Amino acid sequence: MYIKTTKGFTLLEVLIAISILAIIISTIFVSYTGTFRLIDDIEDQAEIYGMARIALNRMIEDLECSYLPKLGDEDENEGEEGAVPKERLGFVGKDEEIKERSADSLSFLSRADILLHEDEKKSTIAEISYEVKESQDQEGLTLYRRHRPELAEESAALPLCDGLYSVNFTYYDADGGEHRNWDSKNDDFEGAAPALVFILIEFINKSNPELPYKFMTKVMLPISREYE
Repeated sequence: MYIKTTKGFTLLEVLIAISILAIIISTIFVSYTGTFRLIDDIEDQAEIYGMARIALNRMIEDLECSYLPKLGDEDENEGEEGAVPKERLGFVGKDEEIKERSADSLSFLSRADILLHEDEKKSTIAEISYEVKESQDQEGLTLYRRHRPELAEESAALPLCDGLYSVNFTYYDADGGEHRNWDSKNDDFEGAAPALVFILIEFINKSNPELPYKFMTKVMLPISREYE
C-alpha cells in the first residue's frame, strides 16, 4: 500500500527565510526613515531660505533709504518740532560677539518708514536698529529689528529671523577701505556714512553643524554724506 507523505521545511530553510525577510524589512525601514529625514531637511532648508530672503530684503531696503543729515543740521534744528535728537543722529555699526560668534549691531536713520501699528504717527524719517541676541527657547541667535520714528522715545525690537549662527556687517569707505566698526559721529569718519555695506548672515545647519548655511549681499548706500 502506497502512502503519500508531505515533507516540511528544514530548520536551515526556515532560518534562511527569516534572514531574507529581516533584510527586506531593514531595507524598507531605512528607505522609509531616510525619506522622512530628507523631507524634514528640505522643509528646514526652505524655512531658512525664506527667513534669509525676508531678512536681507528688509535690510537692503532700509539701507538703500539710509539718511545722514547735513553737517550742522543737528545744531540748526535742535529744539524744533520733529527734530531728531543729537544722540540718534549718525550711522553706527559695532563689531560684537556672542559666544565667540559674530553678532554685529547696526543703527542708522532711514527714510524707509514702515508703520508697524495703526496708531503709530507717520514720520518721514525713522531710526532703524539691528541687534543680535542669544535665543532663549532654542539653539542659536536671533536677529531683531527696531523701528523707531523720530518722535518716539522707545519702541519694541521685533525678531526678524532666528536659528542664526552669526551676523556680520563689514563697511567700506569711498576709497574701498574695509572697516569692522563704523561711527559717523567719530572724527575718523568725518561725519560720513559708508559707501557700501557687506552683509553676511549664517544659519545653523542641523544636519552638519560644521557647515552653516551662508547668505550674503552688498548694499551700495545712496549717499556717504549729504552736502546739498
